[in-house]
Amino acid sequence: MPLGEVEGIVDSLHNFDLKAVGDETWMRQHEYIYQLNMQAVAETGGQTTENVRDVFCNSEKMPVLIHEAICTEVWKQYVFPELLKLDITPTTTFPLYIVLYHEAVVVNLLETLLFHADACESAADAILDLLDYAYRKIVKLIASRECGEETAEISDDFKVLQQQQKDLDFDICIKAISLMLYIIGHVSLLPLSVLTRLLNTHNVPILLVELVENPPWSRQSQAGCLEKYTNSKWQQVLPSEQLVLTKTEGQVWLAIHQILLLPECQQKYEYNNYNKTESAHQRSCHRTDSQSRRTAASPRTSRYH
Repeated sequence: MPLGEVEGIVDSLHNFDLKAVGDETWMRQHEYIYQLNMQAVAETGGQTTENVRDVFCNSEKMPVLIHEAICTEVWKQYVFPELLKLDITPTTTFPLYIVLYHEAVVVNLLETLLFHADACESAADAILDLLDYAYRKIVKLIASRECGEETAEISDDFKVLQQQQKDLDFDICIKAISLMLYIIGHVSLLPLSVLTRLLNTHNVPILLVELVENPPWSRQSQAGCLEKYTNSKWQQVLPSEQLVLTKTEGQVWLAIHQILLLPECQQKYEYNNYNKTESAHQRSCHRTDSQSRRTAASPRTSRYH
């Protein structure tokens, strides 16, 4: 995509009200963001200038992307459940799927851009909204692992769409870990209020500890095999590879390391008895889990199973 076309598309992006989600103009902007996402991924993987990142940083349009993610999140939380309750037979569910998919596209583009510090800085005050957004998604990820999700009675026509929504939501929540990592990594360049929100309001260190203790990206298959969520899909993990960290696991550990050891965080974080206890519990669980995985991966123990 030529630079001029990227500039024209980014310049045309604007915020939509909730009631406009799904209309013709909104659909056109979805297509634009989809194209920008594909272009940004291609530029990141190649040896070319990252025009999409540069244009977003220079045009002050990062807050628009953050607004798009949050607006779609609200639509999915309050509007989509009501649509599922309707006793209708839709001719097609594709327009509804596009709205559900839109949040995943926006989050993927944010994940690609926010790897760079200048993109985080260009988000300005909206970075606080993105931090809150990522926090909500990680909390939802933990809650779904611990409690499961209630399933309402819906028509057969919407069951496939509801499953697609659940799959997309899980992938978005996993990507929110990347967003949180990038915000933590660039926190020294961001307003002081971001650090306060990270440490005092949300207590993100303990949130990350909970992810390590109860990893939602890991599960047992019906056959009893270990599976991990990698590259946006569940994949079986061979016994010889159980000690290998996935991208998500590495991001969580890196985020914990940064948020506890960065000088700015050490000066601001209240390391009280509760936080000390939770951190110590996490270290204990990690050692126990590592020992268990080594035992499971050892061929010498196979004769005892």
